[in-house]
Order: sequence, then C-alpha cells, then structure tokens
Amino acid sequence: MVVPDTYSALGIVARSDMAALIPRRLAMLSAQRGFIQLVEPPYPAPPIELSCLPCATASPTPPSPGCTTCSAK
Repeated sequence: MVVPDTYSALGIVARSDMAALIPRRLAMLSAQRGFIQLVEPPYPAPPIELSCLPCATASPTPPSPGCTTCSAK
C-alpha cells in the first residue's frame, strides 16, 4: 500500500494490524502517546534521501508554511 504522506500511514497503522516505515522521531512520539507500537524491521531498512523543491512564488507574500522550511537556508 502506498499513502501520500507519513500522517496517513500513521492513521492506517494505528487502526489496523499493518506496519509502516516512518521517521523514527515521529514514531517515538506516537508510541509515547499510545497510538502505535514500535518494532524493529526484520531486515535492515535502507536510508531514504529526502529533498525539497523550492517554492515558485513571484508575489511579495511570504511562502506557505510548507515552503518556509524548504526555503529557509
């Protein structure tokens, strides 16, 4: 199953017997709150490289919140 984002994966995992590979910090926070249970994968999970595309904005208004983290270098 492929979901559009990590939070969708968390929602599905919390309501089923499925598992998902998600960022460790988010998984730990969710586990502390009792939403999910952490288990180590039965195989080494390869690292995932994440990147951000710059927001294309020609207006004087600030970028959307999602773009702020991308463009704040």
